[in-house]
Amino acid sequence: MRVVANVFSILLVFYSAFYISSCKKKDFTVDYYREVEDIISDSSNVDVVLSELVNNGFTVEANDQIEKTDWEYFFKRYKSSSILDYKTIEVKPLLENLDSIFMNNTIVMFNENHFLSYQRELFSKIADKAKSYGYDQIAIEALADNSNASIMDESGVFIEAGYYTKDPYFSNTLLDLKKLEYSLISYEPPYQQGMSSSTRDSLMADNIINRFNTSGKLLIYCGWSHSGNFPHTLRYYLNEKLPNKKIASINQVILFPESRTTIYDSISSKIECSFNEPSLVFKENKPLTFNDWYEYQVTFPEKRKYHLGKEISSQLIKKLASLMPENRCDRLFIYNKNTLEAHEKYVPLAIIQDENEIKSSLGSIPSFIEEVSVYKFCEGELIFLENIAL
Repeated sequence: MRVVANVFSILLVFYSAFYISSCKKKDFTVDYYREVEDIISDSSNVDVVLSELVNNGFTVEANDQIEKTDWEYFFKRYKSSSILDYKTIEVKPLLENLDSIFMNNTIVMFNENHFLSYQRELFSKIADKAKSYGYDQIAIEALADNSNASIMDESGVFIEAGYYTKDPYFSNTLLDLKKLEYSLISYEPPYQQGMSSSTRDSLMADNIINRFNTSGKLLIYCGWSHSGNFPHTLRYYLNEKLPNKKIASINQVILFPESRTTIYDSISSKIECSFNEPSLVFKENKPLTFNDWYEYQVTFPEKRKYHLGKEISSQLIKKLASLMPENRCDRLFIYNKNTLEAHEKYVPLAIIQDENEIKSSLGSIPSFIEEVSVYKFCEGELIFLENIAL
């Protein structure tokens, strides 16, 4: 991971377990969405805490700290750089400037920070654009080990489909990809005690190569380090084992206002003054990245000042707000109405713990979902409230 674990972080993990247990969460999904703001907000070294909490969802406070860590990791290389003339920086909307990336490569790797769910919302938009350039397969990190295992059916994504699939943003992305008629490739090797990261990445590459139909084109969606072009990563082994395939990696970073510099202000103002959406950054007409492990960089505006999902009516927001539980340890679970009789089998479409999260949570739900079932989770039980048309 990006930061070395320290004693303070380890203590926070133990504190998190105590704090979380007081909320009486019982089923797998609720265990995935624990309260974290009191645990993480003061930590200067958050990696161990984040590793523990990746199974448990995110709050605004947690995202603040994660975004800060993410930005500073990639940006610190340029803080003292004299070669970067900020006046020549140009930003362009990502979704309108993908043509050359897709045309000039057979394999495109798109990474994410596993701790930032909303980065997943962007990937289905990219996959939609890629279809017209012949991309027909997508390899997804951390799906079930069994390549023949079912991931989803017409009602939703199965609970046991994978690791990150328990996050609704991730499972909703899978639903979108299936609707786009992509062939989904699972490539996670079976877990082995003591497996090194390099061995894991090498096995990942082998699985992808064995399952990739080379007559088509491939998108790979993975964590940030796997797509980096440096020794012993997934990208490194794919380069080595597929020397005749052109591969490019796209890295995601988000602007974080507490890390301001002249260069930061230039990028931020240009994004916000023009289109205020995830953007590619260029310098002298060449892609600019804050780390040379990647060919391209997607830079997000500050604090989610954009929205990629479908439009949500004010009436629907008010309706769900009226259903919000009073206890902060409780929340609303939103399911496809088709799962009404079997909701324990499927990942929810959204989990909402605060009224301010309603719009962003619903925005990740695939547009083809027409009606949802709303449940309230209280004291370890899911209680059906009502069905709502979207």
